[in-house]
Amino acid sequence: MKYLFDRFDLWKYFEAIIDEDEVGDPNLRKPHPYPLHLCMEMLGAQEGLYIGDNNADWEMVYSYRKMYRKPVKFVHFKKVFQEDIPSDYSTDREEELKEIILKEVSQTRAEV
Repeated sequence: MKYLFDRFDLWKYFEAIIDEDEVGDPNLRKPHPYPLHLCMEMLGAQEGLYIGDNNADWEMVYSYRKMYRKPVKFVHFKKVFQEDIPSDYSTDREEELKEIILKEVSQTRAEV
């Protein structure tokens, strides 16, 4: 990941990045909700939108909702894995994914 972020100068677009080094304990890695909790804490967020492409992503969001009682919506971006996964939103198109993100951001801002 570091190679790609360096190569494409992506660091400036993210306020928090959670990888295996951040989590440490293999038992606390995805699908355990701890990585999502750590990210939410680093951002000081009370709600969120998680974009994932597999069942482990869904399991992490689902467990996070139950364990931490904070609203995080799950977007299944099924461009690579076409499996059926429970989700708040599901798409395989980048443009629709962008629309979902913008809709959620504008709703959150309108509520504040």
